[in-house]
Amino acid sequence: MALTAVERMVLSAARKRIARNKNYYVCNALIGAVHDLAKQNIDAYVSSRRLRDYIINQLGGTGTLENWCRANGWPNLAETEYGMRKIRVQWINWMLGDAS
Repeated sequence: MALTAVERMVLSAARKRIARNKNYYVCNALIGAVHDLAKQNIDAYVSSRRLRDYIINQLGGTGTLENWCRANGWPNLAETEYGMRKIRVQWINWMLGDAS
């Protein structure tokens, strides 16, 4: 998925929300990021919607990343809130092309 500048901005804000424990789920963090960024950029809502649609599609009907981990043979990844927060931040890093 090629990201626009606004999508990158929204994902970065969502990553911060998850890392700071403001949100647990990526899609909820995207919604929170839109609220955080709304004053700066009206396109944030459209970008967030496109990103959430992409994420939902990638989860393949499992609903959450925890369920996706369990369905794909990685049940231990979904065991702790800290572990899942770390995985979500890593997923956003991957989407941003940031391997750190």
